[in-house]
Amino acid sequence: MIRLLAALAAVMLSGCSLFFGSGDDRDEHVNDRNPGRCYADFLDKKFDEAFVSCSGIDDPEALYDVAWMYSRGKGTDRNLPKARVLMQKAAQGGYTEAMQELGLMYDSGIGGKQDYEKAFFWYSRAAEHNSVAAMNSLASLYYCGDGVKQDFNRSFFWSEKAASGGSAEGMFNMGRLLESGRIADPAVREKDPDYWYRRAAELKYPEAVFTVARKSYEKSGSPGDLSEIKRAARLGSSAAALYIGKLTEKREGSGSVDAYCWYDFAVVLGNTEAAELKNQIVLGWDKSKLLEAEEQCGN
Repeated sequence: MIRLLAALAAVMLSGCSLFFGSGDDRDEHVNDRNPGRCYADFLDKKFDEAFVSCSGIDDPEALYDVAWMYSRGKGTDRNLPKARVLMQKAAQGGYTEAMQELGLMYDSGIGGKQDYEKAFFWYSRAAEHNSVAAMNSLASLYYCGDGVKQDFNRSFFWSEKAASGGSAEGMFNMGRLLESGRIADPAVREKDPDYWYRRAAELKYPEAVFTVARKSYEKSGSPGDLSEIKRAARLGSSAAALYIGKLTEKREGSGSVDAYCWYDFAVVLGNTEAAELKNQIVLGWDKSKLLEAEEQCGN
């Protein structure tokens, strides 16, 4: 599983001075703020304008928008501690996306102290408001035993809830849990993991596309299945890119430029094993061959 999640994360501060500036400035200008303009600018991705139009509005959604911009460095300099303070205010104000994002900040320790128990709290609050992202995050915490007692049945429960909300990630994780044999409930164990892999693959979930294609390829050796594995890599599956790299190196031998390119692609997608294999390939290469390979890879 399952830690797919790409993540954000500061000390809990009271925070007013971090956002509003001096009290005098806030009182002078806050009445000029227009929430409708704020939301429109943010949705239109006009972040420079959105940062100005959203700042100073004491509304959960506007606070979330400003926190989001601080966390990504959009429309302003990146400031993760400030983002976390504002996200906390937005979450406490009842904004569901802020609850999920705040959970992610605590989960990942970005902007401050990592705290799985607080991550669990805010994911749970967001899940109560039907956030499928939060449901997947709860599944991950239960799977890994982070902040809660490890419980594969609860992990499956939340994956299934997310899947019922249309989440391809939830469907894929259901397949992984079923295939792992770690589910205690006999009725649940009888479910077919491949069914959920296929459902997730239909929604173009990269790891599901790879899993379905790999299983078929290893039975049939079909060129069509190999093409599907490559498609999974292009959709963002680092495991698929690594797999193609290994197949290519096995076929073409160590020192294969094509294998180097696939490993390089897997590294870009965040695969650490591919980084080691890529380094092994270049042993003995001179600088000109390395430059030639990088040009062939499109670097």
